[in-house]
Amino acid sequence: MEVRGYSFGRYRIDVPGRQLLREGTPVQLPAKAFDTLLLLLENHERAVSKDELMKAVWPDTFVSEDSLTQSISTLRRALADAEMIATIPRRGYRFIVPVTEEREEGEAEAHALAQVPVAHEASAPRQLLTAGLLAVVAASLVVMLVAAFVWFTRQANEPQRPLRFTQEAPPGVGIVSGGTLSPDGRLLAFVAEDQTSGAARVWVRPLASATARAIEGTEDAARPFWSPDSQFLGFVANGRLKIVPAAGGAVRMLATVRNNYAGGAAWGDDVIVFANWRGGLDAVRPSGAPVKAITSLDAAAQDSSHQWPSFLTDNHHFVFVVASSKPDRAGIYVGSIDGEAPRRILDGSHTVAVFAPPEHLLFVRNNTLMAQPFDADRAQLRGEPQTLADGVTPPDIRNSATVSAAAGGLVAFGGGTGLRRLAWFDRRGTRLATIDAPGTLTNPTFSPDEKQLLAVSFDPELRGVWLLDLERGAPNRLVPDGTMPMSSPNGDTIAFASARNAGVFDMYLRRLDGPAGDEPLLQTNESKFVNDWSRDGRFIIFDSSNAKTGEDLWILPTFGDRRPVAYLRTEYNEVQSRISPNGRWVAYSSDESGIFDVYLQSFPTPGAKQIVSIKGGAEPVWRKDGRELYYLAADRTLMAVEIGDNGSTPRVGRPRALFRAPVSGPLNVYRSHYAATADGQRFVIDAVDAPGARESITVLANWTALPS
Repeated sequence: MEVRGYSFGRYRIDVPGRQLLREGTPVQLPAKAFDTLLLLLENHERAVSKDELMKAVWPDTFVSEDSLTQSISTLRRALADAEMIATIPRRGYRFIVPVTEEREEGEAEAHALAQVPVAHEASAPRQLLTAGLLAVVAASLVVMLVAAFVWFTRQANEPQRPLRFTQEAPPGVGIVSGGTLSPDGRLLAFVAEDQTSGAARVWVRPLASATARAIEGTEDAARPFWSPDSQFLGFVANGRLKIVPAAGGAVRMLATVRNNYAGGAAWGDDVIVFANWRGGLDAVRPSGAPVKAITSLDAAAQDSSHQWPSFLTDNHHFVFVVASSKPDRAGIYVGSIDGEAPRRILDGSHTVAVFAPPEHLLFVRNNTLMAQPFDADRAQLRGEPQTLADGVTPPDIRNSATVSAAAGGLVAFGGGTGLRRLAWFDRRGTRLATIDAPGTLTNPTFSPDEKQLLAVSFDPELRGVWLLDLERGAPNRLVPDGTMPMSSPNGDTIAFASARNAGVFDMYLRRLDGPAGDEPLLQTNESKFVNDWSRDGRFIIFDSSNAKTGEDLWILPTFGDRRPVAYLRTEYNEVQSRISPNGRWVAYSSDESGIFDVYLQSFPTPGAKQIVSIKGGAEPVWRKDGRELYYLAADRTLMAVEIGDNGSTPRVGRPRALFRAPVSGPLNVYRSHYAATADGQRFVIDAVDAPGARESITVLANWTALPS
């Protein structure tokens, strides 16, 4: 009869139920770790070779020994009572504590019957014939084994060659992210949008197949990541961190994330570490336990965010990025889920780092993907870096590029947005002209006379607030460390945000017609960003980040004591507020419905609200006369809504589609991807240079064979 279970020490393994129990309490194990444990228990009387383990646990799959090492490491942490699994040098592993097999009743009798010899007629001639045949078969096997040995020796002596391929979009969809490799190196996950509806979902492609499939329940997904056993996918959608079986199944929500593109996530040993918008790293268990802070921003060191975690071999320590305005603080750090003090291993010129098993760290520096030997146990780099690829876009809050690594010498990178330019479009979506501007600029807003345009660059070499003269074509960088500018109603002053003070974004004023110098407008311990300036000049509305309530809307009077007043402070995120030209209403975006939608409320005192968008929307912008409001729908279509005056409340019309705007990236990070002229007949858009153009997803195999 078959074995129903094994008992050892305080532990029992239920074979049919595939469950490890400690004194009756379930102990979570990844699927491959469970299979490894079961094979060791089935052969507890002997050492099991690494080759046997890898062939049994990863059948028909090429993986490196690192996958086995990770499974053994996971088991040793789970079986923490004593050293139960011994390493046999140059051979494999053996279970070294007493093991009791649990079999069904009646098995002892069946086993005894199996030992009774059975009589056969004419046994001697059969034995002679069998012996002769065995001799022939044995000779044939020797020849075959010799031939196989020669073939495998030749294959082993053949130098591995690096292979490179790109992931093409499945029919009817467009890829809008980079690719993320499963830890076992068998699968590639990416996000793709339906070209008709604009709906985005996670797709998975086995690398051994040319066919990819969409995972149901992953609508509006971003930043997919894998569980250590490659059985589950995590992702962020509509401000929620979720997980789903990679083969398809029920989706579970684990935590709230303030921004879909906040800064990535990684899955370790029964814990998921994820970035939060303008915050430190948090952790949550896949079982759904309460969220726990793992790292916190150091205000004195001018931290602005912690991003892009990537677990090391032990699935306990991880590398991550610290973004800071101080050069001696910014860089790549090693942290742990225990909250140990992080240690910097690379400076701020490195924009992301990923652990590549078994002993390398991949990082991007100056858009070059590099690899360097890395001692994960000591968290130390060794040797010299090696270039893997040039022109690699690193992950960023504004795009979905990725860098990932997996067992078997696999690396995936790319998927970033193509070149973007500020360009003029008419109301039908015809591209009229490109604006001469330095690099990629976003958050465009007109001066009151529409002769100048304020915009922001996030490029390291061009960072800051720019003023573009639309008549002369002359660009002028006004504030190198500024962002989110807004012109005063008379055009002589701009309000903007800067993190020059201890890494917290405060608000400042700068006059355009006087001597250089900035006047502090509002300084608090929360980061703040200018949204709009009322047409009468009396109020500035801004959003402020709070650890408990997320993004909130506040009003700052420009008269009197200039004391800020909370306008909307809820458990949801409220962003991108714009005051109507008559000063009576505010249009803003909120995720209170589970997705971002555009709403209207009275101003300066909030009242009954009205929803403007249908099935999602963000980035509201008013026409100068206040009779039309624009926003971007979830599929990036620029929508127009007529707004009438009903006295105490506005009359909101039905949204009408103007055209699909060629924008990329999330719709809740920028204040706006576009600006509208006074008559609403033309728009300046932060547009992808060639609609639909993106960097391809590149997968590189055997990268260690690249020349140094």
